[in-house]
Amino acid sequence: MGWFALVNVALLALVGLRYLWYYATLGPSVAWIYALLAFVGQMSAFAYVPLLCLVPVILLFPRPRLVKTLGVIVGSAVLSLLVLDSLLFAENRYHIGVLTFTLLEPATWAFLALYFVVAVVIEAMLARWVWKRTERVPRRRIGRYVALAIVVCFVSSHLIHLWAEAHFYVPVTSFTRYLPWFAPLRDSRRLVKLGLVDQARAREESMAATLARRPGSELRYPQAPLRCEPRPPLLNVMLIVIDGMRADALAPASAPRLNALAPSAVRFDQHWSGGNVSRPGMFSLFYGLPATYWKVFAEVAQPPVLMDLFRQYGYQLGIFASSPVYSRVVGLDRTALARIPNLR
Repeated sequence: MGWFALVNVALLALVGLRYLWYYATLGPSVAWIYALLAFVGQMSAFAYVPLLCLVPVILLFPRPRLVKTLGVIVGSAVLSLLVLDSLLFAENRYHIGVLTFTLLEPATWAFLALYFVVAVVIEAMLARWVWKRTERVPRRRIGRYVALAIVVCFVSSHLIHLWAEAHFYVPVTSFTRYLPWFAPLRDSRRLVKLGLVDQARAREESMAATLARRPGSELRYPQAPLRCEPRPPLLNVMLIVIDGMRADALAPASAPRLNALAPSAVRFDQHWSGGNVSRPGMFSLFYGLPATYWKVFAEVAQPPVLMDLFRQYGYQLGIFASSPVYSRVVGLDRTALARIPNLR
């Protein structure tokens, strides 16, 4: 079963090369190394993890024909899903999820069934070839070395991403969304607590490098330059953002001072929030875009045109927050406030 999974790794990697084709930001050697390690590790996980679920069946019913049949079915399901996901990603730049399955049209389900039938034929041929080869060839230690290499690729890619996340290293973090169902280590707070990473310093260095060398990206933002001319004297701009506050809470009883300020303020009653929680709400407030774009903007540290306009006209920005700005819950330090220096 192990050698059959290894052959499936090669087959899945052949299909998955399409994801690498659309990744255009590879530049530094670290990004290349990470991309290759993450790619091999993820394709190996697709091949080995589903087949490992068959181990209890093998132990309870040690019948070669049953094992081969189940292995072919599982391998075919994974292969057909990966083919469909690669086609979907090529057209829409997102991967298949639970919500996506509910939106698939009957024609897409028919194509998926066709992919599965073709995959069954291919997997059956591979299974027959692998089992014949392994029966004749004596056991060697090469299988252990292959397994060790796969584990090293998988673990190394996660550790590199954790380092890149802590150091705001965009060439590495921007690759994550290209691999299907890839969830690398992101929580770098432990490194900060242990004193291994100076988060503020790492952010400033990353911001300087980003401004000096804009990495290639599929993100085309903004679509057109913002047409806005300053009228002296420049007016002060103050944004009071209260997370989780509903519109009907702006009443004399609950918020008397804000309620008194409201009549003299401009009310944007045509704004639609991107969500009921912090991250989508903040993202749609600053960008005016659906929250589904948050991940892409965060990976390349792209601020909104509003903040770029403030910097262009020489505004002195002050950020005063009651909660930490460096928070993965909202991610303002990687989106709206991405290029603000000395952010604390």
